[in-house]
Amino acid sequence: MSNRLVEIAEDSAKGGFSLFLGDVFSTIILAVGSILVARLLGPSGYGIYSLTLVVLMLLGSLIGLGVDYAVVKVSSKIQS
Repeated sequence: MSNRLVEIAEDSAKGGFSLFLGDVFSTIILAVGSILVARLLGPSGYGIYSLTLVVLMLLGSLIGLGVDYAVVKVSSKIQS
């Protein structure tokens, strides 16, 4: 039983680390892309672009309404 727990902990640590690396790389790519877009559009154009992104992000968060958390919760209950 103890050996199985160690294997599960190792798998969880590896998966968590790979998710962390993916998040870091995604953030770096997003930052570089934002800098390039800001340089290309200039101050006024980038302001309009930023407002558009804020509106879209707000709409996206309202559309989700926690569905991803519900899917995780239900799938874990079904699995056990």
